[in-house]
Amino acid sequence: MERVSIMDERSSSGYHRLKPTYLNRPELELRTVNSIEDEYWNLLLYYANIYSEGAKLLSTSDGRIRRAAHSAFSAFILQAKAYYDSAKSLHHRASSLNYYYCFLNLAKAAVIVKNPRLHSSEFVHGLSGSGSNHPNLFDRTSQVFVGRTRDGKYNMYDQLYQAHYGTVLPNKSRLKIGTLLRYCSEATHQYHLAVGKMQPRILQTYYAIRVDTTVTPYKYWPLLGIQGAHLLDEFPTFKRALESNFERVKVHNEQARLLFGLLALESSLTTYFQGKEVFLEGRGEYFVSRSKRYLDDTIGKNMQSVYYDDSHDFLVTLPLRVNLKRPMNEFLAIYIIIHHLSELVRYRPQYLEKMLKSKEAWALESIIDTAPAMFLRGITPLITGQDYRVLKR
Repeated sequence: MERVSIMDERSSSGYHRLKPTYLNRPELELRTVNSIEDEYWNLLLYYANIYSEGAKLLSTSDGRIRRAAHSAFSAFILQAKAYYDSAKSLHHRASSLNYYYCFLNLAKAAVIVKNPRLHSSEFVHGLSGSGSNHPNLFDRTSQVFVGRTRDGKYNMYDQLYQAHYGTVLPNKSRLKIGTLLRYCSEATHQYHLAVGKMQPRILQTYYAIRVDTTVTPYKYWPLLGIQGAHLLDEFPTFKRALESNFERVKVHNEQARLLFGLLALESSLTTYFQGKEVFLEGRGEYFVSRSKRYLDDTIGKNMQSVYYDDSHDFLVTLPLRVNLKRPMNEFLAIYIIIHHLSELVRYRPQYLEKMLKSKEAWALESIIDTAPAMFLRGITPLITGQDYRVLKR
């Protein structure tokens, strides 16, 4: 961030801390003695095996289409689970192939939920790593295809991206694997060690609603604390969108500790923004929902929910390109990465073996170990329409 004179935040008499979700989806916190992955699979299998519940997810009022779509939906979930279980027992040399087929089936389930009429449609992968021959994995690319093929088949990744964001990527976009890895929260450290530097594309963000009850009517406004906000300078289009509704302010250490539990060092690494608009007469659910809408209008598709027990409240996801508003998030990035690795397993095993002897190997193993669980956490809310924070007892 450039050096400017920063004003103090507005004075207030209280605050309300909360964790926003992507597009304000409802959130349910679950605690389990099972593994967290098992809990997500239990959720998906519930909707797959019980027609009366699974049918409620499908966006159609046509009973015939609903029955056929649920049959396909159920099959995709069950197939995905079988591939997931088998991948868990494989060596990381080969497991990406089965993980990808798991992801593919989950993607089909998500797309059918959004558009049940596609239940009998044919899909192709919609991704290709062909033509990308760079010896370094992080510099290799995957190409994204949108729309339909000449024979009418749907490109799967394009349909998944649309189901989540309601928009499309430019046709034949080439996305670098190293760029996509920057959206993967569990592999960034290994990526940093492998390439020498790493600038994440997901920024931990704190959120509170400041309230002033010393005046009548009451006043309230949102307050953000973004870690790594200096990276916003590299994305001027997104930065302008943020600064259209939020202004940078100074939050003193004692307030940062009270609001977000941040120590002085952590607060010094956090950039604070308060909403420019001050709302009046906000009480109860009204002021919460109004502030959430204000945040959604500003950040919208560049938000990722937090699915685990962590101190920050949500993630700001930076766009794919500097001057384009094309959004990306963790589970959609993981899908492309695992597809690319599965292509290497299928078609370029000699390249994969060479890579496993390089310093990239640790990063590769970490991706394969952690990405499947993170993908599961990301795609389940897209399928069920509800966010979950599944925590261990």
